Amino acid sequence: MRAFLVVFMLLALLSISVAEFKLTTAEMTVNSIQKDGSAKVTERIKFVVIGGYEQSKYKDGVNNNDLGWWVSTTGIGEIRKHVTETAVDVSNFRLRPQPLKKCDPFLNLCHGELVLEYDARPYYDKNTSDHIEGTGLFTTTNYKPRTTRYSLNSNVLLFRNVNTVQPMQPNTSSSPPSTTENIIIIDKNVYFTIQFPQNTILLDASQLPESSDISLPDKVASLSWTNTILSHFTLVFDVEESLDKEVVEFFSSTPLIIQEIFFGKYGPAVLIIVIVLLGSYLLLNVSAKKRSQ
Repeated sequence: MRAFLVVFMLLALLSISVAEFKLTTAEMTVNSIQKDGSAKVTERIKFVVIGGYEQSKYKDGVNNNDLGWWVSTTGIGEIRKHVTETAVDVSNFRLRPQPLKKCDPFLNLCHGELVLEYDARPYYDKNTSDHIEGTGLFTTTNYKPRTTRYSLNSNVLLFRNVNTVQPMQPNTSSSPPSTTENIIIIDKNVYFTIQFPQNTILLDASQLPESSDISLPDKVASLSWTNTILSHFTLVFDVEESLDKEVVEFFSSTPLIIQEIFFGKYGPAVLIIVIVLLGSYLLLNVSAKKRSQ
């Protein structure tokens, strides 16, 4: 009995000494990619909550959607948006803490999870409304009918990034200028996943996931990177829409176009022109019938 109490006390002291929030996995998933390069992002940050006080703090924060509070409370650096907001317009942000689960009273630990959801859009010039190059997750071009080409802007990703500078060689006038190389380090418990639109053809990827067996160019539904280093990372793919979808989109947008024409800024003028043309047509028809009689 005494030995059991000693073991119990040691376990209790051990649980107190290791009381903490410990990251298990961080998952970033990009989906619903649109023609303008915008996309929806879902991030799931999973961690172990060890200790009674820590579990109490977690429960107190279940209704707290302040990202800064969770970072300061847990000390987990991966609790963040994994995009650079100076280059990505983040909107409709939601933080949804999940209830504690898989609790083990003997080890005094539970599993927690934070779900981050947001739209990642490119920035636009306020004066011209033009898309600012290099912003957003993807740069897009429509280089042929029904086909959009997407290029990933890897510089906007915010994992463990390292910027290395290649300096000029000394005393050589022909040396190239210094360049900055963006190296993205994705740790073994971090996952970066892209779910591609339907009918995607992957054209180029400077580095494919180790588990993939793709031979470029090839159709692809999704790709996921983990435990890897991405240097000068490039990813290019085409999405071709079916003719049926293009026809449906045209007819579904026709009422909106008509509404914009007649109820927009120049609506009254357009309406007068239509009435004049219609009246002229009817008048010509009546005159033609009278002459034929």
